[in-house]
Amino acid sequence: MIRLGGTAAGGGVTVGPVHLAAPRLLIEERHIASAHVPGEVGRFDAAVAAADAAMSEVASQGASPSVVGADVVAAHRAILQSDEIIDAAHHLIRDRGIGAEWALRIVVDQLGVRFAQMDDERFRERFADVEHVGEALLRRLAGLPPIDLTQPLRDAVVVGYDLSPVDILRLHRLGVSGFVAERGGPTSHTAIVARTLGSTFVLGVHGLLEAVRAGDIIWVDARAREVVIRPDDATMRSFDERRAAEAERVHLLEAMRSAAPVTVDGTAISIGANIESADEIAAAVAAGADHIGLVRTELLYLDRPSLPTEEDQYRDAVEMVHAASGRPVTFRTLDLGGDKLPMGIRIPVGPNPALGMRGIRFSLERRDVFRTQLRALYRAAAVGPVRILFPLISSVSEMRQARAICEEVCAGLLAEQVVHDARVPLGAMIETPSAAWTADHLAAACDFMSVGTNDLIQYAFAADRQNEDMAYLYQPMHPAIVRALAQVFAAADAADCPVSLCGDMAGDPWSTWLLVGLGLRTFSMAMPEIAFVKSIVRQTTLAEAEAFARAAMELTSAEEVTSLAMARFGERFPLELAGPWPLALQNRS
Repeated sequence: MIRLGGTAAGGGVTVGPVHLAAPRLLIEERHIASAHVPGEVGRFDAAVAAADAAMSEVASQGASPSVVGADVVAAHRAILQSDEIIDAAHHLIRDRGIGAEWALRIVVDQLGVRFAQMDDERFRERFADVEHVGEALLRRLAGLPPIDLTQPLRDAVVVGYDLSPVDILRLHRLGVSGFVAERGGPTSHTAIVARTLGSTFVLGVHGLLEAVRAGDIIWVDARAREVVIRPDDATMRSFDERRAAEAERVHLLEAMRSAAPVTVDGTAISIGANIESADEIAAAVAAGADHIGLVRTELLYLDRPSLPTEEDQYRDAVEMVHAASGRPVTFRTLDLGGDKLPMGIRIPVGPNPALGMRGIRFSLERRDVFRTQLRALYRAAAVGPVRILFPLISSVSEMRQARAICEEVCAGLLAEQVVHDARVPLGAMIETPSAAWTADHLAAACDFMSVGTNDLIQYAFAADRQNEDMAYLYQPMHPAIVRALAQVFAAADAADCPVSLCGDMAGDPWSTWLLVGLGLRTFSMAMPEIAFVKSIVRQTTLAEAEAFARAAMELTSAEEVTSLAMARFGERFPLELAGPWPLALQNRS
């Protein structure tokens, strides 16, 4: 028996026989004679057409219960047909006499170098889409099928080095019970598709392929972020117990979907969802979100070699507004800059990207890009309720500059007689200590505020949250963070300025009492956490949450606050707090 840890992408627990996915193809260096170049280019183009047709077939077969499958396949088709792939491969074949397979591998590897230089994990994970497209095209060039559909797969667990979202869609239709991969991240398209399909998926399992063989029984527990290969009898009995507990959790999830998040003594809490694309809105609404608290718009810029046009962004925003069905949608403007740059933008990185040209600083520097995005958002606001949120605001001056540009954009739209809504609320993201310390000033200068605890914690401790050596300093319950949040919420209340929290802390059930007790009434979080936070809210009185917050304010360390949380409600919410909730119980980057 071998037990391995990984990263949860979604789902609960499952067990079944291992089905090994196709391994990564090995490509040998190969040169061709000049006389064979036209034929090699034609062979490459034919493989592109065949791969594109196969992807189109997957999207048209209704593999997903939402639009996520079709949209991810569309993104892969765009990558497949991009100049970054086709023109670069043509150049290597024609000008350097390189065989099609090797040319493609060179192109993908070169793109990998560019993505690897990005500090933001979400952006790095998008290279997986390029790799998946490259692998699908290589299989076509080699004359291999995209996936082996001849083996019985019902109730099997698919195991591979790296699984593509298109493969997840295909395999889901065949009745597999779960997926495990040696690499991958929780915000990759593969993970998003798996979550949307409701599949159990654990990824980032180092040493997986060395430990597993086809036909092995494998136990997958996404909540515990682990897999057990060839479990013994005692472990299988434990699995049955966990599966029963997971069934209770699923029952809780279903019960909370339509339940109102109101405390026992009548305090209403608003719970929204953080999303990255229109694909996820239907799932967010089904999970019980009453608004969309954060749309990360920069991801629209990443899956393409050139900048999206105003029309591209308008269509994307309108799709989200329609999908939200009247619920407010908050669009965060581009959080680009430093080394978080898509292929269509070039700007000096600087010696410390996390402290450099990013967020609103980038938008104020590249006002052409900023104005294009704002025009699209103001136009989309005519379709339904929209809010615009500016990231990494560090001063009132930046907020005023952003507002002035918004006024210019609206004046231009009015002069052009373009339908739009100029009354869109404008918000400041509180992510820097300077913003937290001057929250009273910002509350008077904006229409709403939203606290991004991920960056606020990073900057408060001067600790890069992507640096594993600094993970111990990621402490949401540290007194410094508790005091900063109390100050922001108090300033918002005094100015009658709506305030929300959209960082990971909002979706951590261990933090719910603290945030409610400090005065927060609007949360926005990842979809899987909505039901658990709702359930805690519905079993809580405002008085006990406020008492907990007052007690926490008197403590001197994160460990003391965490111990207080465990003592107060560690046993009170066994289903809601089950599993590895790392924000309060352990340090995480």
